[in-house]
Amino acid sequence: MRTDQEILDRIQEMLKWNVAGLTYGDLSSYLPFEALKTLLSARVAAAIEERGVFPAQQPRDDQTIRGKIIHQLPSAWRDANNCNLLATQINLLNFSNLLWLLGDDFFSQEIIIPGDYFGKKALVIISEAVGFDWRELDDDIWVTEDGDSVLHADEALEK
Repeated sequence: MRTDQEILDRIQEMLKWNVAGLTYGDLSSYLPFEALKTLLSARVAAAIEERGVFPAQQPRDDQTIRGKIIHQLPSAWRDANNCNLLATQINLLNFSNLLWLLGDDFFSQEIIIPGDYFGKKALVIISEAVGFDWRELDDDIWVTEDGDSVLHADEALEK
């Protein structure tokens, strides 16, 4: 499991290329307020402390994070089946952070780009990593992003 400092370092790195903050917000929810304060302006941190209502820290244990991935996979598969590239990209970025929290550097670096078939290959890898039956949700229509080819899942996975 990652340390508070590792999470802070990853968020700082992500801020360099992800100006919209689409994915680091989820990582920040795994930090205790004392660590989270370093990302906030002094005014915001002081206001939170004054109110005494602190953001809830999400559990970082393996079972909880895997459960979160499994809970989010149906939506991600729906986006990929609908060829929604932007939504799939956001899903993959989120999954890469969750897998990174589990200590998996390979997935966290390799899956953030959807690649062919609107991210379905990456979703298969993620699904299998957490024991999720992806075939239940896959529509078995694998379209290349240029729209030139349509394959069945087994054909696409052989490539």
